[in-house]
Amino acid sequence: MSASSGDEPMAAGSAGDTEDELEKLRVAQANTSATTTRASSSSGSDTEVDEDMQALEAGEKPATSKKSPVAAKVLAHTQMPDRGRAPRLKSFFNGTHVLLYGDFKPSIKKLLHRYISAYGGVVEDYMADSVAYVVTDSSWDDNFDQALEDVSSLVFVRPSWVMACHDGQQLCPPGKHEIKKPT
Repeated sequence: MSASSGDEPMAAGSAGDTEDELEKLRVAQANTSATTTRASSSSGSDTEVDEDMQALEAGEKPATSKKSPVAAKVLAHTQMPDRGRAPRLKSFFNGTHVLLYGDFKPSIKKLLHRYISAYGGVVEDYMADSVAYVVTDSSWDDNFDQALEDVSSLVFVRPSWVMACHDGQQLCPPGKHEIKKPT
């Protein structure tokens, strides 16, 4: 049993998102570099800029005069409010391997992948012994029987289970989200 062939657009979309984010970072760094270069040119002292940056990295106030354009920018930077770090996400999927099986709308597949990964889970591309949950919108099919022969502890769930885990911020019991073999 393998994931649907819809994986390729997902992978390309994720890579595209990452490439876009990397490009934004490169542009921001280039802009910061250009600003520092202009500021050091206007003050006439590259040493002054280097000393200010070393002081900042050491957690100290810069030594330059407040009248210097470089000092003004450096001081403005040091006086920015501390926004802190992003809150640490819970890891209730930590070490849990999940297979997304069947066809999903691209936006739903992307969201499922993000939630599982963000909370410490691993999204597998193919069925493996490590897979604990198969998330699918499909009804029971013969592939599920074969998968259960290979991994008897496997649980088949609807995408709503991942959403419920996200909403509750915990690993929820499959319960009403579980897909059971018809009797």
